Amino acid sequence: MDKQQYKQYVTDLLNEHNRQSIDELVALYEDRDFIRDYASEDTELGYIYIVTCIYREEHNEHIKNNIMSVRRTKERLIQIITYCKFLLWRIELMFDDEAVEELMRYLDYEKLSVIFLVEMIRIGSIDKISMYIKLSEVYKKQMLDTYAFQLLRYANNQEPGNEQIVCMLADMCIQYGNIESAKKLLETIEKPGRITEVLLRKVYSDE
Repeated sequence: MDKQQYKQYVTDLLNEHNRQSIDELVALYEDRDFIRDYASEDTELGYIYIVTCIYREEHNEHIKNNIMSVRRTKERLIQIITYCKFLLWRIELMFDDEAVEELMRYLDYEKLSVIFLVEMIRIGSIDKISMYIKLSEVYKKQMLDTYAFQLLRYANNQEPGNEQIVCMLADMCIQYGNIESAKKLLETIEKPGRITEVLLRKVYSDE
């Protein structure tokens, strides 16, 4: 197939939206030759590569409301990604509180997962760590601690060993009485700073 045929094939698979078509789409984007020759060279095909990466991660985490849960056209998926990247740009570079509110509303309205948000930060933010932390704090303020923890956990997978993220995860574990998990997290920090030392004293004083 040439590029236009592949684009039509991707469009058709998304429009069919059943288990077989989704599996075929994922399999297509696992083909290294296709990625090298087409997905990396074409913007539309590249965006759907992002979609399949998000879906695979969501599927591995058994997330019911994933990016492929509802039928969305290729154009709609691209629109969702570009709009979220635009909002993240406003948040990061313009310190726009209205954009934060709009992003949270949009994620909820479109039923987009924390994994989706992490991937948007990964591909669209300059200071990824600051964005992970900022948006986890937003979730906390909204009393959505589960989402905040998920965001930090996925962020730690993307940026392993960052002291601030690990300490925030450990602190949440301590708050909910999961001292052993807090210890394991803190032990992953190679060069403990002041915050880590404070939390280490806290977890070992509870023994």
